[in-house]
Amino acid sequence: MDDKKVFYKQLREDFYPVLRALGFKGSGQNFRRIKGDVIHAINIQNNKYGGSCCVNLGLHLSFLPVAWPKDQIPDLSTIKEIDCVFRTRLAPQGKSDYWWKFKSGLIYPSVEKRVEHLIKTYREEGETKFAQFDTVEKVANMFSIEQIERGDYLEGFGGCVPAHGALIMAKVNKHLGRLELSKSLAGAGLKVLDGAEGLRDELDGFVGK
Repeated sequence: MDDKKVFYKQLREDFYPVLRALGFKGSGQNFRRIKGDVIHAINIQNNKYGGSCCVNLGLHLSFLPVAWPKDQIPDLSTIKEIDCVFRTRLAPQGKSDYWWKFKSGLIYPSVEKRVEHLIKTYREEGETKFAQFDTVEKVANMFSIEQIERGDYLEGFGGCVPAHGALIMAKVNKHLGRLELSKSLAGAGLKVLDGAEGLRDELDGFVGK
């Protein structure tokens, strides 16, 4: 059995049961957890050059259109991390990107140790990220008007450009019935489009233009 097959066998034996115990459903390389309107998604992505894989994390809400195709509400039984409006990559603390090698190395000489490290990283970093945004209200407060108006890249679950963050926050707050806040968030987004003209029509729809 080659290194990749051995690694995935170990994932099936050790990591996937952990995910299922935490409420995730799925198989293969894609898993999802539904908590009310909140969707947490996980994808195991192979390196296109071979030899390793990473773990991608997705955050979505049941009433938000998926990333593609536009305006389509997610199917809760099939949604994947790539469909989510917020996406990030699992990595140990202090790192922003990390790939687990299929082949044994000096630091983690056995496949058991490499998968053990992946599980430890997920428990410490992945579940922590998901816990920060496990209700609609928490997602609705991810970005403030002040953060958007500063025009900086917005640090949240994976982060995003200000105008896009404003649009998502406007949608979520509208769902919660916070119509004036939704309008203000969209207005802030219009001030910082900075080339993201494709968002203008949707943002205009919230401010009544």
